Amino acid sequence: MRFKIITIIVLILLLVIFALQNAEIVELKLWFWSVKTPGVLLILISVSAGVIIGMIASHLGSGSSKKEQLEEEKPEDSEDDNFFK
Repeated sequence: MRFKIITIIVLILLLVIFALQNAEIVELKLWFWSVKTPGVLLILISVSAGVIIGMIASHLGSGSSKKEQLEEEKPEDSEDDNFFK
């Protein structure tokens, strides 16, 4: 657990350093739309969107696997049990 926290802190620090080194104005173009924004803002928005999408995907994916695990753990009726019913 402690290793995970330290790793996250180091990655966040590297992200902040990288973002601050790219503070100049950049132009973002998408089809007919164009906007000029600081590179740091674009980097932080992109990383934040990726983290949110990853958390959503992880949450949605874990729900289905838990459901499958519960179905696998259910004991099935054997033929001997059915004989006495």
